[in-house]
Amino acid sequence: MITINKFWRGILIILLLKITFMKMKTLQYILLVVVAFALTDCRTSSTSLDPKEIDGWHFHICSNETKASRLWFELSGTNGNSVYDRQEIKWQSGRKTTIAVPEGMRFMDEMNVSIRTSGKRKAKVCILYGQFVIKSVEVTGTESNKVSRENRDNCPVDLLGFLD
Repeated sequence: MITINKFWRGILIILLLKITFMKMKTLQYILLVVVAFALTDCRTSSTSLDPKEIDGWHFHICSNETKASRLWFELSGTNGNSVYDRQEIKWQSGRKTTIAVPEGMRFMDEMNVSIRTSGKRKAKVCILYGQFVIKSVEVTGTESNKVSRENRDNCPVDLLGFLD
């Protein structure tokens, strides 16, 4: 997907609006809607971040040991209000390797994590809570784990040396 900064996104939207209001044809209106959706920044809190800035659950994909081009994370668990939640995160090679869990699930005590790779390709993923590694997982196909923030390696992220 093409990344466009906010300034150019605004200029494109203004130009499209001028074209649309000059002659209101159906094709121009459809083009406006399609481009507006394409330019909308729809990223959620699960976008990649600096691992030292993330509180709660997040993942690090060890790019030097990952051969899979795509990973799917299926997350489920019960939050503090005893409400069951389920989320999916998708990752593909070329993107940043640190991914925050969506806000509603980021601070759960326990979480079920299923990681699936594209094809039968290998991936290495570290599951972290705050600054600590909870579990390091090697996946080929699909791997499911139940993780708890209480069961951590007392090894801070800074000491691991695996961050890109």
